[in-house]
Amino acid sequence: MSDEFVTAFEKLWIAFRPRWCDSHNLDGALAFSHEIMKIPLFHRIVQVNVDDSLHLFREKGFDCAFTPS
Repeated sequence: MSDEFVTAFEKLWIAFRPRWCDSHNLDGALAFSHEIMKIPLFHRIVQVNVDDSLHLFREKGFDCAFTPS
């Protein structure tokens, strides 16, 4: 799959997702939630700067991992 296709798909997905979920801006990253989800947390987060996030959580003493999907 070409990088251009992946980039175009991501942009479309990010544009459509807020139509059926609540969107939350996390200072650049976008998180999505919905009241019917069993877990009251964000169920999708996109546009995350992984290096910054890992640094932040490690500073706070948390173990963390990212799962691309």
